[in-house]
Amino acid sequence: MTAGACGAGAYVAIRPERGRRLAALDALSRHAGQAQVKKTVVDALQEQQSPLVQVALIDQLVEWRDAEATPRLEKLRQTPNLNPTVRQRADWRLAS
Repeated sequence: MTAGACGAGAYVAIRPERGRRLAALDALSRHAGQAQVKKTVVDALQEQQSPLVQVALIDQLVEWRDAEATPRLEKLRQTPNLNPTVRQRADWRLAS
């Protein structure tokens, strides 16, 4: 993984600013072929609290056709008090 991709992955995972997390995710999308980038995005899905970022992560994982997307989305749907919009997006993506 390139240094830039590594830094962007850490940024998605730990930074509190929603806009910056979305920008970092956009930067990571250019490195989809790197296993560590996909792992970072998959791991971030469970950790994120922002519904906007969760929806963006869901969309990115599905766009990448990542093998981990389906089980992670199913696990996310089990989360108590999950934002209804996030749950709906996960349901929609699992059905497609």
